[in-house]
Amino acid sequence: MNIKTVRTNIEIYWKDTIYWLAGLTVFVAILGYHISTLLTGATPKEIATVTSVRNLKTLSLDPTFIVYKAAQQVMNLFSANTVHNTRLISTAFAVVTMLLFYYVLRHWQGTKIAILGTIMLVTSSWFLTYARMATPDITYILLIVMSFAYVIWAKNSMHESRTIIAGGLLTVALIYTPGLIWFIVLPAIWQRKLISQLIFKSSKSAIAALTLTIILLLPLGYSVFSQPTIINTFLALPTNLSALPMHFIQNIINIFRSLTFGSQNDATLGLIKEPVIDIFTCAMLLLGLFDSYTERGLDRTKMVVGFFAISIILVSLGGVVGDAILLPFIYLLASIGIGRMLGNWFIVFPRNPVARNIGLGLIIGMIALVGYYHITRYFVAWPNSPETINALKKFE
Repeated sequence: MNIKTVRTNIEIYWKDTIYWLAGLTVFVAILGYHISTLLTGATPKEIATVTSVRNLKTLSLDPTFIVYKAAQQVMNLFSANTVHNTRLISTAFAVVTMLLFYYVLRHWQGTKIAILGTIMLVTSSWFLTYARMATPDITYILLIVMSFAYVIWAKNSMHESRTIIAGGLLTVALIYTPGLIWFIVLPAIWQRKLISQLIFKSSKSAIAALTLTIILLLPLGYSVFSQPTIINTFLALPTNLSALPMHFIQNIINIFRSLTFGSQNDATLGLIKEPVIDIFTCAMLLLGLFDSYTERGLDRTKMVVGFFAISIILVSLGGVVGDAILLPFIYLLASIGIGRMLGNWFIVFPRNPVARNIGLGLIIGMIALVGYYHITRYFVAWPNSPETINALKKFE
């Protein structure tokens, strides 16, 4: 690339670059705002996360969420192992998630929907909770969005060896995250012919990726050998399987009730007895599910809806998997619902710019109102709630 080409690209894209840098700065500022002082204390889960990597022995015995714990180890090389620094790791994961979320939506729905959907995600109080908390739950959101981004990138990639090796690394990250091994096993069965063709076509790269994967999974093997019961954690199975049939249906009901009507009783995760998602997001989610039904023949639809169903089952099992695993699917489907609504509006008014802009403006206005509601709820209502203050006082 010569100087003339660089100059031409700067002249063409400098405005877009400034806009994106400004938007990224705003989002990062939201994620980092009063990250250490918003709450009066740390939760037991945050404290447990910090203490889980104080030495290699504890890490070898419990290598779950190894991606997050590896980031903690790197952070510990340069600074103290504190709740504040661990929260910064979650924030960094959230920034990467935000960029990948936009990348996925841009390929599926176009630039407008990608921008609107990403704004909805980043301003969600649900997302902000995990993005600013010193717990590895943000890993679920990151790896799920990364999996969709990988599929898009792999289809367009001209380098099969890089695709295979990157797929091996992503596989390792998913296996080490409790419950996400099912996101490998089931798709591998579904796409077994395509995977076999790719492996045989690039046998050297496949061998290198397999060797690397086995090496990286050695800590998992040692952990399972030392304490076989930990396999239940990786499979996201509850400790008491005999009671599972009694609680499974009730857990599914509780999931939908907490998301839409409100029955969340943990004040350290948000306002108690308030719905996790707002009515606009809920409506767009339903529209997104309807759009997925009409587009059920697409592989991406099968992947999103199928993974969403698996996630609901994993949470309903009552094991270690929490509701964070549901978040990326809900906001992806809600974004698809927005795309469906705007698409139908533009069909009705194909050549009327005033009507088209009114429809787009109404959607932007609703997203702005929803974003303001969630930001106020997270930064003002939640930390000043008596239930939150009392809950955190117990752990000071």
